[in-house]
Amino acid sequence: MISNIKPIYLLSDSQLLFSRDTTGQYFLASVKDDIGKVNIKAVYIGWSNGNQPEFYELFKEGMKNLQIMDCRMISSEFTATDKQDLQHADLILLAGGDVIAGWERLSETGAAGIIKERYVSGAVLIGISAGAIQLGDRVPFAADNESVEMMKLVPYIIGAHDEANQWSDLKKAVHLSGTEGIGIPFGTGFKYYSDQRIEIINKDKELFYYIR
Repeated sequence: MISNIKPIYLLSDSQLLFSRDTTGQYFLASVKDDIGKVNIKAVYIGWSNGNQPEFYELFKEGMKNLQIMDCRMISSEFTATDKQDLQHADLILLAGGDVIAGWERLSETGAAGIIKERYVSGAVLIGISAGAIQLGDRVPFAADNESVEMMKLVPYIIGAHDEANQWSDLKKAVHLSGTEGIGIPFGTGFKYYSDQRIEIINKDKELFYYIR
């Protein structure tokens, strides 16, 4: 089963859905190879941004760049059809927005558990900003010296585009929990493999590693 597990893509923002490397290839071109099939079903979860339709349209445009045309938006009502679409997805993208608001809905609907099941079964996961944080260990900020645990599919506290503040929230979360952190600057991201390898996607930018 372990050999079927695909990498997780953690992105600071949506730029990499449209950006190309110096050879003209899309940075996320490897997504199709990772999935390893022709007819790919991709789903978008925008619960962190209140299901704003313009962000789903960005998702579809980004998928079109990768020749992935079968796209669905999972509504926050999480109907029986939504659940079925999620259970059969080859690619699942968690969008940015409000980390906690999105996480609460993922938890109370059981969607977080389904996402974990799909990951183990071979789906590729992509998290953008809040979505990247939700795939990590816990939120990179804390209230009353406590931080909310996330899916823990990536064993790091993830911070996104907070370089202007020198990753202050991420540093605090690392000190409180003892869990290592990775900050993802604007315009970049990384692939996390099940053997704990990390591959930077846009090597023009460096990740911020923080160890207690």
